Amino acid sequence: MKRFLKVFIGLALISNLGFAEVKLMKYENGSKEEVNYVKGKREGKYIEYYANGDVEKDTYEE
Repeated sequence: MKRFLKVFIGLALISNLGFAEVKLMKYENGSKEEVNYVKGKREGKYIEYYANGDVEKDTYEE
């Protein structure tokens, strides 16, 4: 049981270090966007699915 708690706490601490979180954003016009968030900011790659069926892949640049 102690080992399980150590592993669980370790994973919880690692998850707070800023790994990317992928969010799916939906827009009123029917488009969708998969966005990577790192520490609350958009970073890295994103995929945009347009309502007309087009798909666009790109990266955010600062």
